[in-house]
Amino acid sequence: MRRKYGWITAGIMLFIIFNVLLVRIDKDDKVDRIAYITDWTTLQKKGYA
Repeated sequence: MRRKYGWITAGIMLFIIFNVLLVRIDKDDKVDRIAYITDWTTLQKKGYA
């Protein structure tokens, strides 16, 4: 069981490190670091049947 969580943790950490490296290596600023919300929608609450 511990081995399973170890692999999951290692996979998540590698994913995060890989994405941080992709953003840092980007020299031409092709990756947007900030995303702005332009259209807001209202939340509608629906009852369960």
